[in-house]
Amino acid sequence: MPAESSLGTVRSSLAPVGVMLAVVSVLAVVALLHHPVAHGNDTAQILASIRAQTGMDQLVHAAMALIFGLLTVGMFLFASRLGVWRFSVLLGLISFGLALALLVLAAMTDGFVVPVIVDTCPSPPTPSCLGEATSLLRLAWIQIEFLTRFGLTAIAIAIVSWSLALIRTPAAPRWAGICGLAAGGLQAAALFATSRLTAHSLLAVMAAQIAWYLIVAALMISRRGPFAAAATEAASGS
Repeated sequence: MPAESSLGTVRSSLAPVGVMLAVVSVLAVVALLHHPVAHGNDTAQILASIRAQTGMDQLVHAAMALIFGLLTVGMFLFASRLGVWRFSVLLGLISFGLALALLVLAAMTDGFVVPVIVDTCPSPPTPSCLGEATSLLRLAWIQIEFLTRFGLTAIAIAIVSWSLALIRTPAAPRWAGICGLAAGGLQAAALFATSRLTAHSLLAVMAAQIAWYLIVAALMISRRGPFAAAATEAASGS
């Protein structure tokens, strides 16, 4: 009979999930590079810039929310092979799930709430509407900043937790856990070193994250460590 995981479900090869993680990681960079940036010398020009980029804004942030969801699916399947009832693995799962909620909220606020706030003002905006929109946009940007920062911090915690679990898993390659610790540490350092998050300042954080996703994808595709035994058992039907 096929081998079963600790969750009681059939354990099959995660190689396709590894391919998905690798592809989605690249798409995350593409989405971030296409993140719209508002320009202008005054508030009225910034509002006009946001209004002109509404379509791209919504497309990019919807794509980012979908990407976060797919990454979460891949990482949950990865963690299931490490043993979900281990403390470090469970801590990683909870942290990554929290990160998904925070980052999707940030993406929806940035991509959909902000353009709606801008659209409440006519073009050109009246002084009263301009003042109200400015106050609401400042609140929205503060929320986006901290939702994103806390979400990325939660991902760093998850990466470190899973890396420790990999190091303590006898069948897993130790280099994967060591590289994961480095990726999580670099991500945390980049977050603390950045006073204000922007699409460009996030590239360093994303680079560390993508390095981790590619490590996990390599383990899944090569069927090494916890993935090798599950793939072999499922293939042999023993």
